[in-house]
Amino acid sequence: IPWDVSQNDVRHFFSSSRSPSISTYAQSIHIMMDRTTGKTLSDAYVEFLTVGDMRRAIETRHQKPLKGRIVSVSECTQEELLGVVFPKWRGTFYGTCAIPPASDVVKSMSTAAGGGNSGCCPPFITREEINSLLVVCKNYKLHFSRKCAERPFENIISVITKYPWHQTHLITTMHRDHIYEMLKLSIESLKTHLSKDYVQIDSTLLERLTRAGIMCPTFTERQKMTLLQTARIDCPPDILSYLV
Repeated sequence: IPWDVSQNDVRHFFSSSRSPSISTYAQSIHIMMDRTTGKTLSDAYVEFLTVGDMRRAIETRHQKPLKGRIVSVSECTQEELLGVVFPKWRGTFYGTCAIPPASDVVKSMSTAAGGGNSGCCPPFITREEINSLLVVCKNYKLHFSRKCAERPFENIISVITKYPWHQTHLITTMHRDHIYEMLKLSIESLKTHLSKDYVQIDSTLLERLTRAGIMCPTFTERQKMTLLQTARIDCPPDILSYLV
């Protein structure tokens, strides 16, 4: 894909195929980046509403131009997508379910990566990755993401959307709170950028970031209210039920 492609570019490219509603799924287009440099990776991942929509996308858009570049469109699995969203996690995935690494692998991992003898499943994203993402969010003009300022923020939405929250036994309160803090700090960075007249950032990004947090099944009601206060927006009416 072109390294400066936006989610809107991809959405328009696949306009003949349906994607999940944002009322039920925070983000279905995943354009991932290197978390240290901000450089866009070579593939984008798109989740469609049905298998039929996916097949239509492949049949009609394969070897067609996206922002002037001919792109290949092929089917991939949830395992592949999760492996890209969580590249440093040492376990494996089966469908959308995570299979933790063996205990000897966890013991060999650094403490910073969630290893050691804690007996807990290591987090799906390390503190180092979180810090790197936040640095790119704060200083996107110094990184490869300067031509697409939304990229690091949308990567955070992908992390929250694809995190296996349904496997509660693998996620500690500390893991959850680290993800929450990452989201809150990214909202604060985005608010700072948006306060400057010369910044060109998709006007929907602030709501999309906040929406991802409201829809997260593991964040507490207090955490969700704090996200709304940080963003200084009202909860979108279609996801009010997620606040309860």
